[in-house]
Amino acid sequence: MYPIYFSDRFERYEEAGGAEEAGEKFPLPITNYQLPMPNAQCPMPHSLIELT
Repeated sequence: MYPIYFSDRFERYEEAGGAEEAGEKFPLPITNYQLPMPNAQCPMPHSLIELT
């Protein structure tokens, strides 16, 4: 279960066509997505963004 403010952004991110197109339409700075709980799973591909 994700917080609403995550799910809404993630749906728009998916509708935009993924990371490349969403990067232009909806910038996704990693610092804006710090989770409220340390063990919560985030719908955004953090590991891929941070490791590349």
